[in-house]
Amino acid sequence: MERRYVFSISAPSIALFLLVSQAAHGQLTRTWVSVNGNDGNDCSRATPCRTLSTALVKSSAGGEIDVLDSGDFGKVTLNKAITVLAPGVLGGIQSSSGTAITINAGANDRVVLRGLTIDGLGTGLDGISFTAGGALYVESCTVNNFSRYGLDFAPTSGTGKLFITDTVVRNNGVGAVGGGVHLIATTGPGFIASIDGLRSESNVAGLKAETLGAVTVRNSLSANNGYSGFTAVTPAGSGDVRLFIENSVSTHNGTTGVASVGLTTVIISNVVITDNQTGMAAASGGAIISFGNNKVQANTTDGSPTQTVPQK
Repeated sequence: MERRYVFSISAPSIALFLLVSQAAHGQLTRTWVSVNGNDGNDCSRATPCRTLSTALVKSSAGGEIDVLDSGDFGKVTLNKAITVLAPGVLGGIQSSSGTAITINAGANDRVVLRGLTIDGLGTGLDGISFTAGGALYVESCTVNNFSRYGLDFAPTSGTGKLFITDTVVRNNGVGAVGGGVHLIATTGPGFIASIDGLRSESNVAGLKAETLGAVTVRNSLSANNGYSGFTAVTPAGSGDVRLFIENSVSTHNGTTGVASVGLTTVIISNVVITDNQTGMAAASGGAIISFGNNKVQANTTDGSPTQTVPQK
């Protein structure tokens, strides 16, 4: 005779099973880190973890890591869509070697960094390095004292989006190498970047966009950098970079306030360029287009745009 068994499972039991399963796989939508945390914890609000790398493992894709208090939470490679927030505290990463934050995520993944203070102590390589992902948002962060770049946006796929808001990059690069913000795509279609409220100060180079891509910069300052404040450059005979700068200042830079080198186009509107070695410089086919509303003076050599167009 065939026997049939009927099992009754209560709703609380099902909920407990799902909770245990979720915890076992470390897929919490919101995790927490604290200087008093422990990486053996589950990274919940009540029992936070100690490092960002552990919190990332226990966070679901598209989730959020929150910094509870001030401290150093360790280097991390972000390999999926994630948001890292340090609201109202000194959420720090000190990295005396290598890269503090690496983004190597999926083609459609979005990574958000907000309120972080990242320090290379003079010997760390890069503050933030983007090699793969859909988009990177850097909001209200400070990136300081790295030996190469504060932010190196170099998607290996040749495509990616960068958004920077209200962020300081300073004291990055050594000698003639490195700088504050560096963007490069060596294959098409190229990067897209939107930057608002950037302060790039006392780096080797302020902001440098290379080879393939389009950048919009607004309400920003590039000051006291060893070389150029804002630069667009392509290799000889190849590439295409467009850099639009509006309502911004380039001042006290060691070489050029605004430079366009190779097959690049820099468009400036309401930009102050002053007290640089050279105000504007276009070379090797580069173009600097002015809307005629800029202030260029008190540079050792002011230079001039290659074209002035009327505002419409």
